[in-house]
Amino acid sequence: MAAIAAVVVALGRQRGLRQRLREVLDQVVRACDEYQCGNDDYLTERFLRESAKKLRLLSERDGLKSPNTSHIGQLRDILEDIANRFDVPNMLPSHGVAERQELLEANGQAFNFGIEQAKRRAATYLRASKRMDGWRFWTYPRYRWFGITSRTFREVNSYTTPWPGPVK
Repeated sequence: MAAIAAVVVALGRQRGLRQRLREVLDQVVRACDEYQCGNDDYLTERFLRESAKKLRLLSERDGLKSPNTSHIGQLRDILEDIANRFDVPNMLPSHGVAERQELLEANGQAFNFGIEQAKRRAATYLRASKRMDGWRFWTYPRYRWFGITSRTFREVNSYTTPWPGPVK
């Protein structure tokens, strides 16, 4: 009887952690979507670093089991990479105009690609965590033990409702 109680407590704790994960992921998806629609007020370096920190705490400190640390770590690395790309234009020297323009264009392309990847991954993990809590058993082991397949990350539709910004 004590073993059953321990399993129920552990499942409830994981459900609570996935709810916190959904809160972070929803903000990331919406901020990336707003940026792609032309509103860059919400996707800031600070927001990206705080989101990456929250993901790290959820997966490493709090013990979120599924999606596993590898999945969350990849999304965290993408968010950190995007945040680091905010400083690139300021770090480049102003001389060598031709090379500077090429580097800025490459940075812009990598920045936009990173935003698209962050949006896709966050939306995928958001859907998966909702399915896990909707008692779809096979979703849990897929994101806990198995790797990423070519079908994992697909196009994400834009939100149609206005977003007031990240929750403080």
